[in-house]
Order: sequence, then structure tokens, then C-alpha cells
Amino acid sequence: MFSLICTILAHQGGWDEILWVLMPIAIMVWLLRVASQRVRQTGKKSSESSDVGAEGTESTH
Repeated sequence: MFSLICTILAHQGGWDEILWVLMPIAIMVWLLRVASQRVRQTGKKSSESSDVGAEGTESTH
């Protein structure tokens, strides 16, 4: 078992170093997508709530 772990953690020709770079980038891209979706949903909800009753707020002299 120990030798298997050592083999996995040993230098594997570069693909393991690529994972050390790509995983944080992938996590940050995922977090940015989640955050932007939440912002869009919040913006949509606030624009819908501000439109309600907007027609009656105009004053006529």
C-alpha cells in the first residue's frame, strides 16, 4: 500500500504538476460562475420588485 502511494505521489512525467496548476484555476472559474449567477439572480429579483407599482408613482399636474 505504501509503495502504491509513493508511486502515485512520485514524479509522473508532468501530468501531476499540471494538476497543481489547473485545479486552483478550475476552482476559481467555478466560484466566479457561481457568484455571477447569484448576482444576476439578485439583480433580476430587485428589478422585478422595483417595477411593481411603478406606473402609479408618476405624478400628473
